[in-house]
Amino acid sequence: MRKLIVVAAALAMAVSASVSAVAQPMPKVRIGTIVLSGIAPILVAVDRGYFKDEGLDAEIVDFQTAGAISSAVISGDIDFGVSSFNAALFNLAGKGGLKIIAGVGTEMPGFKQYGYFVGNKAYEAGLKTLADLKGKSVALATYGSAVHYTILSAMRKYDIPKDAVRLMQTQTIANQLAAVLGGQADMGILHVGQIAQLEADGAGRTIAWAGEVESYAFSGMYTSPRVIKEKREIVEKTIRALQKGAAEYNRVFNQRDAAGNFVRGPGYAEVMAALAPRIKVKDPDELAKMLGYADPAIQLDIDSLATQIATWRDLGMVNQGVDAKSIVDLSFIKPDASKSR
Repeated sequence: MRKLIVVAAALAMAVSASVSAVAQPMPKVRIGTIVLSGIAPILVAVDRGYFKDEGLDAEIVDFQTAGAISSAVISGDIDFGVSSFNAALFNLAGKGGLKIIAGVGTEMPGFKQYGYFVGNKAYEAGLKTLADLKGKSVALATYGSAVHYTILSAMRKYDIPKDAVRLMQTQTIANQLAAVLGGQADMGILHVGQIAQLEADGAGRTIAWAGEVESYAFSGMYTSPRVIKEKREIVEKTIRALQKGAAEYNRVFNQRDAAGNFVRGPGYAEVMAALAPRIKVKDPDELAKMLGYADPAIQLDIDSLATQIATWRDLGMVNQGVDAKSIVDLSFIKPDASKSR
């Protein structure tokens, strides 16, 4: 009888331990970003359950500006940030507040994310190619942003001096649009979603796309040194989940035929059904045209980061001591040597 009691007690303890293990909540991971088409690989990773597969409960926290995301990472309000690369982010990383741990989006030929949009008045007056930019004006929401870099890369490619183009900081995207459409600015660097509607309305035309001018790392994931030190296993799991999401995203949305036309990858309908509502696009096929390129392994392009940092340093917007290799942590994803310039 005593033996039966002992066995029963052991079984009860085993069941209790099992129930306790099942009841254990998954660690929560908060990822701050701006919910636009550029973060689609992360949304795929969340919606397809890749974070859950790694034992993580991932929450996307929507922000309005890239600056607010990086500040939230430093303060510890969120664990990870995903945004476009910008001068302020590089400065914060240079001071030791952030570490870039993965690439997310890349501007490259054949993919339309940001375009050089010219109003009708300026186009008719002769601004028909980027080589015509000298003496013209360009509206952008904020200095030091990825959009700002996009116009600087065009000026570099066409050997246009810094003082030969008037850059207008409008503070908001709405003001940027108003400046271009109202004729106060000749050009604006706009997202493909905005451009599609403007061109449909006959408000102007796109004379080039950012990826045609320069292939460069547009966005990435970063975290704080504290999170890397104290939650390294969670960082590793987050990276693995994001890699799975990026790989599936790449298979579904980044395939092109010999002529460069978009080809639906395997599982298109299923993945798009989950993605479209999150980005709040009514027509999924229109969304497919807005999705940029994502490296399936979310590799970090160190040379591209170095070029961007050097560009901002020349303008006095990034501190001289900031170096691309010092602001990244390559222990999670090794850089792709094939991307060396």
